[in-house]
Amino acid sequence: EVNISPYEPGGTMEFDMSFNDMMIDFSSAPNPQAKATMSALGYETISGNITAAGTWDTDSGLTAIEPFKISATDAADLSFTLKIGGYTPQLVAGMQEMQKTMKGNEQAMGMAMLGLMQQLDVQGISISVDDNSLTGRLIDFFGSQQGMNRESTVALAKCMLPIGLGQLGHPEFAAKATAAVGQYLDDPMNLTVAAAPAAPVPMAQIMGAATGNPASLIDLLSVTVVANQ
Repeated sequence: EVNISPYEPGGTMEFDMSFNDMMIDFSSAPNPQAKATMSALGYETISGNITAAGTWDTDSGLTAIEPFKISATDAADLSFTLKIGGYTPQLVAGMQEMQKTMKGNEQAMGMAMLGLMQQLDVQGISISVDDNSLTGRLIDFFGSQQGMNRESTVALAKCMLPIGLGQLGHPEFAAKATAAVGQYLDDPMNLTVAAAPAAPVPMAQIMGAATGNPASLIDLLSVTVVANQ
């Protein structure tokens, strides 16, 4: 079910969506390995729903999705939020025209799309997981493959975190993220990765930072990782 308010030039549109009674039957999966993995995790079947809500200010181009949420029963909830500026009707029209004129030339279309995206700015993004047994099941599954119990598997993962996060080239962020993920592994409740800059960050600036110094994106977008809040 999808509900969208009427479009009025210069006005704000609202929308919400719900996809209920979703069910996946893994017992009939064509891939034997996938079937065996899901069975080992205790998911012969899995059910849940998807919901979303948001707004689009057609005057300023401010678009907000708060949140887009995938809920799986006895597994976890995965939520996304997004707030970007500059997504105006004029930009939408430009993208549609570009798709018409460059149809069949994927490389040129990709470059043109990057150019159009520079009109956007990022005001906030977050990804959150609320655990409801999935994390523990995964830890037990991967631990069993190594002949390890849950405590040993968590301890090993926590030892590996500084090594993996250290490759980002941002020691302060790596330390904070390691602590947050470690806290989550010890007691899986919720984990959130968020970008919440104090002011809108132009997409062109983000692209430049990603090309020149990817580690600088952490401070540019004020990226944080928090657990069990």
